[in-house]
Amino acid sequence: MNRKPFLPLLLVLALTGCSAGTESSTPAANPETEPVTTSAAEETSGPETAGTEPTDAPTEAPTDAPTEPPTEAADPEEIAYRFLSEELIPADGLSDLQHYLAIDWELASPTCGELVPPQSTQGIISAAVEDFSGDGVPELLTVVSRGYRIDLDFYTIADDTCRMIGSYSIESSQSVNITPEISIKNGKVIVEYSSMALPGCSSYGNAFIALSATDGGINTLCELSGFRVPGSMTLNVNGSVKLDVAVDEMEDDNSHPDIEQAAMQCLQDAGLDPVSVQAGWSESMDLSYGIYPQIEGKTKLFDTTSDEESNVRFNDYTGLRDKLAQ
Repeated sequence: MNRKPFLPLLLVLALTGCSAGTESSTPAANPETEPVTTSAAEETSGPETAGTEPTDAPTEAPTDAPTEPPTEAADPEEIAYRFLSEELIPADGLSDLQHYLAIDWELASPTCGELVPPQSTQGIISAAVEDFSGDGVPELLTVVSRGYRIDLDFYTIADDTCRMIGSYSIESSQSVNITPEISIKNGKVIVEYSSMALPGCSSYGNAFIALSATDGGINTLCELSGFRVPGSMTLNVNGSVKLDVAVDEMEDDNSHPDIEQAAMQCLQDAGLDPVSVQAGWSESMDLSYGIYPQIEGKTKLFDTTSDEESNVRFNDYTGLRDKLAQ
């Protein structure tokens, strides 16, 4: 029998058995009884251990540059009175409020007798800081004597200074003597004056004007006036002639209900809350004709007083000189 073919087969089987026995001789690790090790690279790149917080590199606390405390805005009244002291009074002067002779009754017509106030009485008489525009920001008002005029100058207060808005003038002349009064109510400036005919001159009457002031200028809110010469009289409401007739000088004329109602409406629209209005001859003043409102709650800033010899004095009710001395 020929056995040569089986020898290779036996060798193959023997080699296969050795290989299988070698693989099965290395036992697998038991995860429950033996620890599983990881490489250093795996430890480094693996997830962080539970319960361990990452530590950041220490950083220096930011250091802010030292800051100065904010400066408080200057008080508008302080700015205004500083502006008065440094700018306006050096330019216009400060009235000494002394009596002066206003009328020379011996002067002949047609010059009449109104005299220019002396230089010492010229200049700033009164000043007030109040919101005259209704925007919540105060303005400066000055009352200034300039020759035959009394000027009301309005200024804004901003950026640590004052800037002029505009001026309203009350003018007398050699032929007309005026008696002005300036007051304020509800942020409105009230101008009232009576005018009187002098020897050789022929006109007399009164005016009432309510003003406000904004950056855009001075606004006339209500204007009432009356004017009378022998044989003629005129009454005006806001520039509209309500009465212009020829009448007897001695005619009883002290009430015009329609004009008084129009004047009341004008004053109410200006926010002045009038109590009453009388149109015609004044019940309280001789030789005075016009439209006379009764307004309560006014704060007087300025007026004039005179004696029997026609000596006139400017009166300041704002305490300006005391405030400048502080």
